[in-house]
Amino acid sequence: MHTALIYRYASAIVIYTLSQTKNLTPAKMQFLSLAIATLCAFAASVSAQSPKLYTLITSKQYGLNLTHNSDTGAVEFERGSFYRHWTDHPVTQGAHNWHCFRARQKYELDIIYWVRFQNYVAGQSATAPQTYGYPPSLFDVEMDGDVSYLISLETPNPGERLAWTIERNNATGNGELKLQTYKRSPSQQFIITQEPGDDEFPPRIQ
Repeated sequence: MHTALIYRYASAIVIYTLSQTKNLTPAKMQFLSLAIATLCAFAASVSAQSPKLYTLITSKQYGLNLTHNSDTGAVEFERGSFYRHWTDHPVTQGAHNWHCFRARQKYELDIIYWVRFQNYVAGQSATAPQTYGYPPSLFDVEMDGDVSYLISLETPNPGERLAWTIERNNATGNGELKLQTYKRSPSQQFIITQEPGDDEFPPRIQ
């Protein structure tokens, strides 16, 4: 009970800070990212016994699921795959529809795999770096019926909006996650759902 109250109090501090901030500078956004990462790590540590529901992010255009290759750090789209499960972390608990996403891999050696764009420019590919030194990237999730558009909150140019975009790799049949100018195009439409997953990672081979 006490840990839950502490987490709620810390979250309230972040929300209050946001409410007092009209213009979020890059430095403030980075501070917010680091605060979120700390809160999410704390929440995970106190809820380890809770039933696990994982987030599934699927391209509506291709029917491929967002996946994470922990060996290379690549963020891709594949059909099926055990690695399709993510943890969705809402940032402001309703003040804004802002989110960041962590791969389902358990915490090992303090490594947390956040979806991240190294640079916020059109054509940039997403990664999930294998180090705790990178805070998560933040996204505004705009919903239209069952479709979600995920828009970067950290673009350096005022007025520029960059959104998650799937680009098909013809060689592998999979897709890459990139940032491109927000046009509400079919390649920028995603379905976000939840499903239970086996807590054991990686799965045992029978």
